[in-house]
Amino acid sequence: MTNVSGRAPVTNCRPRGPGRPRPRTPGPGEEQLSLTVEHDARTARPGDGHPIVLHFHGEVDMVSAPALRQGILPHLGGGHPVVVLDLSGVTFFGARGVSALMTAQDTAEHQHIELRVVSNRSTVPRVLRAADVGDVLPVYDSVAAAIAEPRHPTR
Repeated sequence: MTNVSGRAPVTNCRPRGPGRPRPRTPGPGEEQLSLTVEHDARTARPGDGHPIVLHFHGEVDMVSAPALRQGILPHLGGGHPVVVLDLSGVTFFGARGVSALMTAQDTAEHQHIELRVVSNRSTVPRVLRAADVGDVLPVYDSVAAAIAEPRHPTR
């Protein structure tokens, strides 16, 4: 299934249970969060030591934040030492997005993976600074800068 942009949408696929509200469907004019995955051009297969880049587009709010988390977590077990989250296509980033990123950061750190955030808009860095997690999740201006950064020896 693809949305109008041709990208496969990331959706919240958890089953509903008692007390769990029905996931809200984006209304007319609202952006759906979508994900595209890019392996480094030299990468023939996961686990070869090259970074993986996850490009997200749309809005990250209380409805779509679980989709952000679900879009990241499966890629943290693929043997890539660095996972770059390109949020440059994100037009709105709410506080629930911070929670999703911190969950991903905790998982990545436990698996000795570096998570790197990219945003060329002020939206994401401003929210991360307000949540006081900028030192844990540094933001790069471009995917190239995030990939070029040497891997930290303590991770």
